[in-house]
Amino acid sequence: MPTDENEAEIEIEIKYCLPDRSVLDRLLAVETLAGFATGERTVERVTDRYLDTASRAILAAGYACRVRQRHSERHMTLKSLGQASAPVWRRHEHEILLDPTGDPLDVGRWAAGSPRELVEQAIKNEPLQVLFTVCQTRHICPLLDGDRPLVELSLDEVHYGTKPIFELEVELLPSGSEAELRQIARTLQADWQLCSVPLSKFERGLRMLERGDIPPSPPNPRMETQAAAIRPSDPMSTAGRITLRLHFARMLAHEAGTRQGEDIEELHDMRVATRRMRAAFRIFSPYFSPKAIKPHLRGLKQTGRALGAVRDLDVFQEKATMYLDTLPADQASALDGLLANWRQERNAARERMIAYLDSQAYSDFVECFARFLSAQDTGAAVPVLVGKPIPFQVRHIAPRLIYGRFGAVRAYEPWIESAAIELLHSLRIDFKRLRYALEFFAPALGRESALVIREIKRMQDHLGDLNDADVAIRLLGDFMENGEGQSGLIAYLRNRELEKTRLLDTFPLAWERFNRPLMRRNVALSLAAL
Repeated sequence: MPTDENEAEIEIEIKYCLPDRSVLDRLLAVETLAGFATGERTVERVTDRYLDTASRAILAAGYACRVRQRHSERHMTLKSLGQASAPVWRRHEHEILLDPTGDPLDVGRWAAGSPRELVEQAIKNEPLQVLFTVCQTRHICPLLDGDRPLVELSLDEVHYGTKPIFELEVELLPSGSEAELRQIARTLQADWQLCSVPLSKFERGLRMLERGDIPPSPPNPRMETQAAAIRPSDPMSTAGRITLRLHFARMLAHEAGTRQGEDIEELHDMRVATRRMRAAFRIFSPYFSPKAIKPHLRGLKQTGRALGAVRDLDVFQEKATMYLDTLPADQASALDGLLANWRQERNAARERMIAYLDSQAYSDFVECFARFLSAQDTGAAVPVLVGKPIPFQVRHIAPRLIYGRFGAVRAYEPWIESAAIELLHSLRIDFKRLRYALEFFAPALGRESALVIREIKRMQDHLGDLNDADVAIRLLGDFMENGEGQSGLIAYLRNRELEKTRLLDTFPLAWERFNRPLMRRNVALSLAAL
């Protein structure tokens, strides 16, 4: 792109509204557009957070400030508000790479250069905050004239915390010309009847925010993608907010991918975040007033149930498909009836999940929880010295809590050799609670905690596979009781029964590896750092 005298790149693009997903899907299928060929397609899932001060100082200076999270990278982009001219947008753009583990609201830690200078000049000493968050799934490909890339097409599904909005952006590349860009624009208007977008994503989001159509983001959240630095001296209420903010940010980061439904791991990661937050409440809730946390816990439970109904069926289908991959080609249809039934159940569960994510109840939960997490003291139970001191810091409480959960796991030892499936299911839950406690406090613990967590995860995986096999056996039994008893289903039922037997038989050996002196030593050294 060309640059102006301030060394900002000039972004030149055209932007169109798409009426619905079907138009997006049709555009994804085209091989030529305006006489030019489409190139290789990629899909990106990004989370954009728009920053400004409470007084909108950056907006008043004529810019929009965006932090984009893409994979493990974080970029800050400062864009002039620009102007559109029949239908070309032209905007000056500054961009820098941010530290992925730092706080992007701390301008003083940005790399030196014009973006930092412009923001500092605009905001003076006023702190930055997140105005709103936009989650996008972007289908990107170039348009080519031979080997020459002219423009980059980006077909976007955009979520502002509401139902999706669909857009097409066509950005001019350095080897293309504005004449070719306008040629493409004429085709999109004449052949596709697309209308140009009068507002940028920032301007649309700002209007929606002012109308109350989307929840505001917390005034000053840390936008963590890694575990925050809990310190041994932190009050438990502070450690609780740090932990909950981390997993709340991860939940929101995976919402767009969950809605899209193309990658089942997006749903898995969003559900994991909700489960970790519920586990965190079990640990940290005594250090907040019950009134402050009760509504948020209820919202977490509703969200977890909506996600879990879909995720469980994903797991069953995935394992059945893996089993089919081991069969000869002539048996590839052995589980068609079962998989069709599970797909039907999953589609119904997914419809309910999307309805919940689009509901006012979910929107209210996100907004209220964000406000709670952004506060410093609201709802915190502050100890008052009356007689004997009350333990309230991480270093006072974490050792007792972790040893208590470690003891709850070791209490199963006398029954391991002949444990029933129900008892092992209970052990799996106690392992999970021990692991979460170690992970939540890991930044303050000794480095041996990573070794302990790794061994616990190995035990969880073993018991998780056992639970999946047991549930699959019950589901298959229910399905076959309804008249579905062909040989393929019987063979798969036998496969699951053999897997269950294998996992039961090998569990005592796995337990012996876990329950050894080295593990107890590592737990002790982990806590000694406090």
